[in-house]
Amino acid sequence: MSFLLKSHLFISICVAAFTIQTYWVFSNLDGLKITPVLINFIGTFVVYNLQKLVDSTKDEFLVFEKYNWYNKYRKLLLTLMFLFVFISVPTIYSFFKNNSNYFWLYLIGVLGAFVYYFKPIKLRRVGWYKPIHIALIYIFCGGVIPLNAYLNEKIIFYLSSQFILIYCLCLIYDLKDFNQDKAINLKTIATRLNLKTFKIIGVSLLLLHVFLVLFTRDLSLIYSSMCVALYLITFILLLNYNLKYILYLLFVDGVLVLQFLLIIIFSNYA
Repeated sequence: MSFLLKSHLFISICVAAFTIQTYWVFSNLDGLKITPVLINFIGTFVVYNLQKLVDSTKDEFLVFEKYNWYNKYRKLLLTLMFLFVFISVPTIYSFFKNNSNYFWLYLIGVLGAFVYYFKPIKLRRVGWYKPIHIALIYIFCGGVIPLNAYLNEKIIFYLSSQFILIYCLCLIYDLKDFNQDKAINLKTIATRLNLKTFKIIGVSLLLLHVFLVLFTRDLSLIYSSMCVALYLITFILLLNYNLKYILYLLFVDGVLVLQFLLIIIFSNYA
């Protein structure tokens, strides 16, 4: 279980589930395409682990236990990344060859990830903006790309509500990294605000998420969003600065899988 969570296999599965969810909700527009799901799974695994492996070589991060874990499993993670990419190249190449528009959309997503982490821009250094950028990349790769950039009123409200949800998840992760961000003087929303104000913002975002979903007029989306919001509000109210790292990886990342499963369940009754 520890390797599943810390290696980002679990969050990669969550992103794949979010991508399939988009196809499920808008199945009347475009049939399920497996390759974007595969790309999002592998892309998430590779990008997250590369960032952690690079950070684990920097002295400023070595004081944190989680980076020692990445040094310990460096060879295994690099091997898995290589195998995932190597095995998937023929499928992805064939897909892009027949769907060049997806290639250009994914290129935008890659550039978004590049400017987030690498110099000279390195947007992750802008603490308050960091969760916004991450949420935008998630929505773009898991929402906009699967629908081939097609937009209508329902999609706009769906993507907006999902952006708010993922942005809220990113804020919760900022609280997870509170001590680390304090140590490196990264001014995130979590480090700028006291815990009570932080919780109020989190709860308000979740209420906004549900409000936006109402405009989709999709009962399965509405019911699932209400359940997810209730779950996360409870989680936020119980948050403290000493909550174990592993619990964030399981109960926060898992929201994307939970939401998808609830949508499937409620689709049978809506």
